[in-house]
Amino acid sequence: MSGLAKVVPYVTAHEDETIAYRLALASHAEATDGIRLSYTDAVAHDWMFGVLWHRQCLSRAGRPLWKLVNTARQRRCMLRLLCQVCVEGQRWTAIGSGGCCPSLRA
Repeated sequence: MSGLAKVVPYVTAHEDETIAYRLALASHAEATDGIRLSYTDAVAHDWMFGVLWHRQCLSRAGRPLWKLVNTARQRRCMLRLLCQVCVEGQRWTAIGSGGCCPSLRA
């Protein structure tokens, strides 16, 4: 695999996508014990499925942070059933065929 270019998956976080934010506990009727973790400047789309999502930019600027996922791009792929590597619409293929990502096919 040394002859192939390294593919950076779409959902991989990058070093310059960090956003500064402040967290606080806020009252909420549906939360356990009536409080939940929140951003101090919270908006409705900060939560999905009852979970507070990490805020990140979408710039893909800076070097890839291979161990981290950009949660905004991850959420987009989950909701639209997109491939997390190439962002193509997910197609069901035989195991080992490389799926929708031409760069991953043998």
